[in-house]
Amino acid sequence: MSGLREEPRITTEPPIGHRAFPWEWVLVGVLTITGALLRVLFINQFPPGLAGDEADMGLEARRILQTGWIGIWSNSGWGQPAGGFYWTAFLFSFLPDTNTILRLSTAIIGIATIPVFYLFVRTLYGKRPAVIATCLLVFSYWHIHYSRAAYTLTWVPLMESAILVFLGKGIKDRTTWPFVVSGVLAGIAIYTYRGYVFFPILLAGLWLFLLIRRAYPFKRFAIHAIAFALPFLLLAIPMVHFVTERYGDYMGHYKVLTSPFNSDTYKQAVKDGKQLQFMAGKVRRAVSVYYVGRGPDFTDGMGTKPLLDPITRGLFTIGFGVAIWHLRRWQYILILGGVAIGIFALATTIEWGENRRGIVALPMVFVAAGIGGHILLSLFERLFRRFVQPWRTYLRVGLGYPCLVAAFLFVAAWNSRVYFKDIGPSEMARFAYAYEMSLASTYLRSLQDENPYVYFYTPRWSWDYEVRRFVVPGLKGENRSREHGKFSLEKPADLERVVFLVMPPYDQYLPEIRRLYPGGQYHEVREDNRLLFAAYHIQGK
Repeated sequence: MSGLREEPRITTEPPIGHRAFPWEWVLVGVLTITGALLRVLFINQFPPGLAGDEADMGLEARRILQTGWIGIWSNSGWGQPAGGFYWTAFLFSFLPDTNTILRLSTAIIGIATIPVFYLFVRTLYGKRPAVIATCLLVFSYWHIHYSRAAYTLTWVPLMESAILVFLGKGIKDRTTWPFVVSGVLAGIAIYTYRGYVFFPILLAGLWLFLLIRRAYPFKRFAIHAIAFALPFLLLAIPMVHFVTERYGDYMGHYKVLTSPFNSDTYKQAVKDGKQLQFMAGKVRRAVSVYYVGRGPDFTDGMGTKPLLDPITRGLFTIGFGVAIWHLRRWQYILILGGVAIGIFALATTIEWGENRRGIVALPMVFVAAGIGGHILLSLFERLFRRFVQPWRTYLRVGLGYPCLVAAFLFVAAWNSRVYFKDIGPSEMARFAYAYEMSLASTYLRSLQDENPYVYFYTPRWSWDYEVRRFVVPGLKGENRSREHGKFSLEKPADLERVVFLVMPPYDQYLPEIRRLYPGGQYHEVREDNRLLFAAYHIQGK
């Protein structure tokens, strides 16, 4: 029983529940404000454009405002839980339903994750690991990127951290109400993102570990387990019912788009009897995503850089080693299990989109890094206290913490450069976030008062693409590209106002269009002497 009440051995902090000094919450406030700036400033430029998945969120939020309730599941984006859409709909109810507010809806969730994550780490691992881990999270381009893009996966780190705040408090204090709150949050989180389904496996493993270790008297263990499981299962019933009734819809996205087991490589491995080698390769790739990066990933514009900066990588490795060393402690089982499910999520998906599907492990990765930083700082202090006795106080304050600040500055500079210079403005990001389509849709939105009919020429996107439908929903048009419709340059006589909107390579027909319909108004947008789109306006019959 005493093992349950013990703090992790690396922690030299006061017992959990000790009243925090005001500076601690000032620091958390500063970190939250810093994180907010990194996640909000220039939110429409980084990433550039608007992805189809983001537009889906905006369209579903509008549908919620129109109908009041769309259920727990949305068919958009090959199907996904609809919970996060209701939050965006709430913001749309009193703010403009624009690209900025759409992305702001998830940026707020990313910002809220910072103080909640701090509380989680402080509750389970102590104050200094919490400070280090939170600093690393604030500057992580991995978390910054997904906070700036309107994806429902942004909810996962927030919900996991909130669940573990109360679960950890309940285990440590042996009180019942935190388990109820934790169970409620765990049940609600099911409706936020598909990839969250891995996290309840970690929670089940934790409960099993506590039972096997006999850290509880069985009666109290049963009470607390029921207090957690009952609200969780009750809230999960609608989703369980949905899955049993529409299993094909629930698994459709995975089976059709993201499962590596449908690939030709896997099918050949089955023929050769090399399934284990195939999976070993997937696991190696999953681990390498943290350390060396893989890619490019044209799903969300990442992949060419490792998810972790050099310092965070090193600290994470140390912290993970500490967790293995303290394998018999439940706090470290969470770290090991959390990282393991993240690797499993990465290993059981295709390369495109793997960065986002590993988001389930993000809190545990940064917890491990925070512990690694605490270990190094403690070792630094001990060495100087031992070998430099006359100046030990000065050196502890004068060198240890400045070195930590220098490390954080490096982390901030590395991540800022990677995201705002290498990834944000890259051609890969422009591809992933439909940059040209987004600019063209914004331009068409400025023409809504004129209400023209649009002939749309582009090989990549359809007129019904989600980004166009979200940005300029009321405009009528049709596909004129060979890829999506019937190619023609003809304008029916009964149409009074027409806009030919053309993207390369269909810009080759612009001279012919202007010859057929002289006197029109021409508008084009170029960057780096490259045509993004052109519009030719015709008025009159």
